[in-house]
Amino acid sequence: MKLLLIDDDINLSRVLAYQLQKNGFLVSTAKNGDEGLSLFFKESFDIIITDIQMPDISGIDVLKKVREKDNQIIVIIITAHGSVEDAIEACKLGANDYLTKPFGQEQLLFVIEKAVQLKQLRDE
Repeated sequence: MKLLLIDDDINLSRVLAYQLQKNGFLVSTAKNGDEGLSLFFKESFDIIITDIQMPDISGIDVLKKVREKDNQIIVIIITAHGSVEDAIEACKLGANDYLTKPFGQEQLLFVIEKAVQLKQLRDE
């Protein structure tokens, strides 16, 4: 599966990309929302993982633009500054899940697998 990881934390992106690649994902990374959206509009992805707070545009804005083009792609929001309000807003806008940093590799893989299974059920 092709996965797009959007996060301005370069070190975290490297670690997550490495872990996801080890688990069989083809991973592209973007260091901000604009770069991520540019990749999204050029390539096809199965999953997008985006940070919520970035210097250019927020993960919520990324989610809105992604949903305008593709209602089926899996979008997972990650954040170090999580709040219940942000999680509710993200879910209302179509995020498949929401993770608060720090999270473990197992937790991320579980969330991805859950979202993939739900999508497969919907597609049947």
